[in-house]
Amino acid sequence: MSAKVSSFEKIQVGEYAYLFFLVAWSDYESSVRAHLNQHLEKFGERIGEQALVVQSYAKDAYETAERVLSLSWTPDLRARMEQEQEPFLLIIREDFRAFDPSAHPWGILWFGDYWDDPDAVWRVLDTLTRKLRSGEDLFAYFRHLRETPDTKALIRPSSSHGNGFEMHNKAVVDGAVPVYLQRIREAVASNQTKTALDLLTSLDDPLLTKDALLFHSRWERLRRESLQGTISAADEEVRINTLHRDILNRLDLLHA
Repeated sequence: MSAKVSSFEKIQVGEYAYLFFLVAWSDYESSVRAHLNQHLEKFGERIGEQALVVQSYAKDAYETAERVLSLSWTPDLRARMEQEQEPFLLIIREDFRAFDPSAHPWGILWFGDYWDDPDAVWRVLDTLTRKLRSGEDLFAYFRHLRETPDTKALIRPSSSHGNGFEMHNKAVVDGAVPVYLQRIREAVASNQTKTALDLLTSLDDPLLTKDALLFHSRWERLRRESLQGTISAADEEVRINTLHRDILNRLDLLHA
């Protein structure tokens, strides 16, 4: 089932197993949003009465997003919500008005994860549909992904809200870090350095994040020197190749 509303306040779980709130700051069109709009109604139809998919009318997008932001999120999570340019999906199983992130289970799926592959947006919706129709507990499934070696780096549990999970959509769909790492390797192979670094940074591994930020710093410095003309084309190529080699070596260490 799906619904469009002016406010989330009166949305109740009732006999549904879950409430899915699509949160967006605006109705500006993007490749991700276009694909999401194309599949969201079909998602609501396919899940039947297992869950209710709720989104605001375009004119109310900012106010409903502000209301979600006003809940008791951690500072880091609130900051990401505030900065997110693409919609995200909040999954809960309480009435919206009663929902407290510090006390109740919740999940967040970031559709911005598909900025580089918007055609694949439907995959996460299809996975959720199959889980719901089979009667599987979504929060148990998210915990399973977090505890599984092949996917735990793609699931970020809340540090202070133990019942919550931020999920990289590719973990929910692909089900394995090796698949995700292959996408990074493909980006390196095609000289899409920034794409590779953005993907690398999104993995939830503290040591990896530190290295990824160092790689980002090297890349930005290299681009700056190139634009300023303080480095020759030959030197630039050598340093890019070295950076690519270091990224690939770091991936090998992650999944050794």
